[in-house]
Amino acid sequence: MTKYESELFAILRKMLTNGAPAERKRALRIMRLFGSDCPVTPEIVECLKDVTGQYRELAIKLLASIGKEARSQTPKLIEILQGRWKGKDWARKDAALALGEIGDAAAIEVLRSVIVEGNEQDPVSEAITAIGKFGSTAQNTVPLLLDCLNDIKYQDYWCLILETISKLQPKSQDVLPVLRKQLRKRKPNYLKAMIRELIQSLTAR
Repeated sequence: MTKYESELFAILRKMLTNGAPAERKRALRIMRLFGSDCPVTPEIVECLKDVTGQYRELAIKLLASIGKEARSQTPKLIEILQGRWKGKDWARKDAALALGEIGDAAAIEVLRSVIVEGNEQDPVSEAITAIGKFGSTAQNTVPLLLDCLNDIKYQDYWCLILETISKLQPKSQDVLPVLRKQLRKRKPNYLKAMIRELIQSLTAR
């Protein structure tokens, strides 16, 4: 950080500690502009404990913008992700996406479990998206994602699943037979087009 940025950040930390609710929210939003240069301070961590949701969602999004430098908070984000759904609390969705941006491999199995459970109240879409951020590191989730293509419960996520599989750099011999079998099933034309495109990209490697 420059001297000016450091001075500004010090002011923002004070706002998080002593400011009115609106000031605290503003501080969290401004901190996101620092991106990966933003240090994970005790004030930010404290906001993760806010069960009212006033500051927690903003703090989670801030950690996502920080990225890998926020890995120390992976356990807390996993704890939030595994929490129970409470009304309009979007924290679990935000936590799943943040785990993908941070990229700590310790989160992969937890994200996988969210997909396996596949309940309506679970952030399945966000978990699938987050797994795609890990690239080849999350190749062990490919069999699960392929299985989801055969389960009508996941039909709303089929396009997202195909996009995610392509990001995981799977082994062609493991994926191509399953994808070709999908083309013989009764699937929407747009989905078959996506499958053909994925097959083409895998065979071209």
